[in-house]
Amino acid sequence: MKISNEIGRCYGSRGGKVDIGAGSMDYTTRVSVVGTPRARMGRTVEPVARVTVPVKVSGPLDRLAWNIDWNVAAQEALKSQVTQKLTPQIQA
Repeated sequence: MKISNEIGRCYGSRGGKVDIGAGSMDYTTRVSVVGTPRARMGRTVEPVARVTVPVKVSGPLDRLAWNIDWNVAAQEALKSQVTQKLTPQIQA
């Protein structure tokens, strides 16, 4: 699964299953904010740009629930910040 627009991207990478017969879903997708122009959002999204957050969607199809894996989200944010800070120094 992949969904994209000018604000963000959503793509399945960890997978899961959708059981139409049982009417249930257990699926993990990853959501990323992309660099959207400041004027469009009213403020910059740079602090979260390129951070990918795993979101688990599960439950009966008529009452789906979602949860963010905050541990992985924090690791992704830290990795993004370190990469942004160190890349210019490494290239110099």
